Parts: sequence; structure tokens; C-alpha cells
Amino acid sequence: MSTTLKLSPSALEKIRERTRLQKTMEEEQLLKKNEAALKLFKMNAEKKRAEKLKLDKQKLEKKQRYQEFVQRRNTVLQWLYEQYPLCFKKTAPLPLKVGIINDILAVLPEDSEISRGSIRKAIAGYTHSKAYLQSLISSQYRYDLAGNQTEEVSEDNQKSALLRLDEKAKHKNK
Repeated sequence: MSTTLKLSPSALEKIRERTRLQKTMEEEQLLKKNEAALKLFKMNAEKKRAEKLKLDKQKLEKKQRYQEFVQRRNTVLQWLYEQYPLCFKKTAPLPLKVGIINDILAVLPEDSEISRGSIRKAIAGYTHSKAYLQSLISSQYRYDLAGNQTEEVSEDNQKSALLRLDEKAKHKNK
């Protein structure tokens, strides 16, 4: 036996109204949650965009510093080519006398525009080049600023140069 509850039309209307209000409140709460999630998503996206811009700026600054370094080094190398053409050669470098930096620094004027550190860096770059290392392997002698033979290139120096060339080749192939 089933019993049916009979409600007056006004009571039914109140129940319907209460149900509509409850649904509206649930929809508003859901809307607020969605708005909060969207706001958080936008904040995270903006934060990621700002971080990417910062990283891009840092990479650009690093690249610019490196380009400036290379420009300074090339300027010093050009000066070395001009000052000591019998020793420093662009296309066919000669193995340098051990301690040649001291020879250069000994005659460098105090008021020179070229710093001692930039000369050291330029020579380091020069002596780490592929052409210089190949020259070190194939040459019998080292040379001074006047282009004169000084000491012999040691077998250890030749082996070390060969290892550095191999490392450069491996690094390049990565």
C-alpha cells in the first residue's frame, strides 16, 4: 500500500523555489571555484612567462658577454699578429716558446691599452685552437717572439695536444 502525500499548490511552489535557490547557490559556488581556478591558472602562466623572459634575458646577456670577450680576444690577437708576425701567425701557427707570455709582458708598455690579463686570455685561446694543437703535434721546435727556434717540442706535449684534439672532436660530435 502506497501513500501519496498531498501538498497544497503554495507548498509545492515553496519547495520548487527552495530547490531553484539551492541549485542557484550550488551553481554560484561552482562558478566561484572555477573563477578561482582560472585565476590561479593565469597567475601560474604569468609566472612561467616571467621566468622564461628572465631566462631569455640571462641567455642573451651571457651571449653578449661572450661576444664581447671574443671581440676583445680577437683585438689582442690582431695586435699580436702585427707586433710579432714571425711568431704569431693566423693560418699556420707555430708552437710558442714555453713562457712566451713573460717575454711579451716584459716589453709591454705600462700605459698600454691592452691589459696583461687580456694578453693571457688571447694566448690561451690561440694555444687551444685546433690549428695550434695540430702544429704542436707536427713541429719539432718551439719559437720565440723573433721567430727563432728555441727548445724542442717534447713528446709529452705532442701526446697532450693529440689528446686535446681528440677531446675537441668528441665534444663537437655531441
